[in-house]
Amino acid sequence: MSRGEMKSVPAEEKELESSIDVIRALYEIKNMRDLLRKENAKYRREIEAVTAELDGLAVIASETDEYIAGYAAKRETVLARIEKMPVRQTPLAENLNFQRMQLKAVNDDLENSSSMLETMAGELENIKNEKEIMISRLKAIDTGIQGICKEKESKLPTIMGHDKVLKKAYRVFKDAENRMEVAIQFRSSPKRGGN
Repeated sequence: MSRGEMKSVPAEEKELESSIDVIRALYEIKNMRDLLRKENAKYRREIEAVTAELDGLAVIASETDEYIAGYAAKRETVLARIEKMPVRQTPLAENLNFQRMQLKAVNDDLENSSSMLETMAGELENIKNEKEIMISRLKAIDTGIQGICKEKESKLPTIMGHDKVLKKAYRVFKDAENRMEVAIQFRSSPKRGGN
């Protein structure tokens, strides 16, 4: 092996080490991309679950509105009946007391329903906020994956160049190994015309 070949071997070794570092970095990028994809799928499932909950809460809120509207109509009917009743008669007075009790029960139900509706509206708002946070996280993950893909595409020509260098280095090392084997065999074989 000539001195020029000896000098080129360390340079090729450095290129080989650089290529190995690049390959390792690409494996790390691939692992990170796979992890981001898993997290992306997880957040998508969570958003679908939250969306289903939102739909359910919207149905409950609609039913609660109908319930409150029904009680309000019933209260108006009871009030109208009470105003029309003559108070002088005893059976009517008892009926009036009964109607007042019913009205109080209706008012209590309305207050309870209104309180429940406010609580549900607060929960609905919290769920909407969580959904927006998840959507923003998903967008960030998607942006990260796109960046990784672009980086991979930009590094692909470099990797191909490193691959050529690795193949060339392998041929040089193999050629040197073959020459050394020939030299060793030549030196170890008995000399012709000797003792």
